[in-house]
Amino acid sequence: MGINLCRRVGVLLAVLSIPLLASCSKFKPSSSPVMDASFFSAGDGSLIPSSDKLANDCASRSEFDTCLFLKNPVAQNRAPVTAADLQAQRRFGVKLRGLSTSGRLENASVQVLTLHTPRFSLFTASHLRAPVSDSASYAEQLMAYYWANRSIEYLSARVGSARLKMPPLKIYVDDTFTGYSAGNHSLHLAKRDGEISKAFSADVILQLMGQALANSLSGGKTFNLGSLAQHKFCRLDPKGCCSSNMGCAGALGGAFGDYYASLMFPANPQIGETVAADSLGMKVCGLARDVKTLAAKSRAEAYSACADASGNTVVMGSWFASVWWSLRAQSEALDGAADIDILFFENAKTWTAASTFTESKTKALQLAATYKNGKYMALMQKVFTENGF
Repeated sequence: MGINLCRRVGVLLAVLSIPLLASCSKFKPSSSPVMDASFFSAGDGSLIPSSDKLANDCASRSEFDTCLFLKNPVAQNRAPVTAADLQAQRRFGVKLRGLSTSGRLENASVQVLTLHTPRFSLFTASHLRAPVSDSASYAEQLMAYYWANRSIEYLSARVGSARLKMPPLKIYVDDTFTGYSAGNHSLHLAKRDGEISKAFSADVILQLMGQALANSLSGGKTFNLGSLAQHKFCRLDPKGCCSSNMGCAGALGGAFGDYYASLMFPANPQIGETVAADSLGMKVCGLARDVKTLAAKSRAEAYSACADASGNTVVMGSWFASVWWSLRAQSEALDGAADIDILFFENAKTWTAASTFTESKTKALQLAATYKNGKYMALMQKVFTENGF
C-alpha cells in the first residue's frame, strides 16, 4: 500500500506542479490543506481521536480540517436546532483520515456520492469549509465520510477488521429518501430544501451502515426475504413486520444497525434526536428508540406496540438490540464489553432470511460456549432468560 500511495500522491502533486521530494517517506506536505499528507494516513482506533473535539471557534481554527456535528445537531446541543441555525452549530472540529488519493471522499470501504449536487474534491480547498446549503452538499458529504470511516477505524481495532469486511459501501447524501438498499449495497440519505439533511445525523448513517454490514456478515441472507412466513405485510410494506413475537430477519438486520450506531455513542445511544427534534431521541409507536431503556419492555410489548402494524421490524429490531446492550452492560463486571461486541458480530454470521430471535439466541449460546472457555455463557443465559427466552 505504501508504494502505491507514494506513486499516487506523486501523480497528484505533479498535476498541481508541486515538486515531489526524493522519497515518499520524506514527503513534506504543501501548506495548502488540499494536499496535506495526513488525509491519506490511517486513523487510530480511539472512539474519538484526541485531534477531534468540540470548539465554539471551530471555523477559525486551522488545526481542524473541517467542522461537523458530534453525533447530530440536536444531540450535540442537547436541544432542538433549526435548519437555519445549522451552520452556526458546526462546532465539532475533526481531522480527515484514511482517504484514497483520488481526491474524493472515498477509500476501500466507503464511497460518498451525490445525485443532485456537485461532489466534494480535495483539489478545491474551499470545499472543506463550505457552508450548509440547499444547493450544495459538501458539508453532508464530509459528515457522511467522517462518521462512516471513523466507525470502521474504531471497530476494526475493537472487534477485528475481518468482522468489518464488506464490499465498498456507496453513500448517497442528497437523495429523496432515507434507507439501505441491499441490492445496490448503498445507503441513501434524504436532503430537502429547508430541512435538516439526514446526512447530518451520524446515528442515521451508522444505523443504516450496520444494516449493510449485517447483510454482508450473513452472506447476503439477512435481507433476502422472499416469501418466508416469518414476515408479513404491514403499512404498505410486504415484509415490514414480523409475523410473530419470535422475531424475524428484517428485525435482526435492524437490531444490528441500532447496536452498531450505539457502539459509536455508548454514553447516549439513542437513535434519531435530530429526526425527532428531541434530545431523548425518536419514538416509534410510543417506544423510545434507545437501547439503554428499551430492554425494560417485554418482547410481547414490543410486538404489540404499533396498533396498525404489530411486529414492526423497526421496533422489534430496536428491542432485540437492547437485549444485547443489556448483556453488554452486565458484562462490564467481567471486563467483557468488547467480547460481547465480538460475539454479536459473530452471531450475525449465522443469520439467514428465515432466522428469528430465538434461533439467534440459540446460535449465540453455542458461540458463547466455545468463546474464551465459556466465560460469558452463564451471563448470556441469564440475560436471555430475563427477557423471555
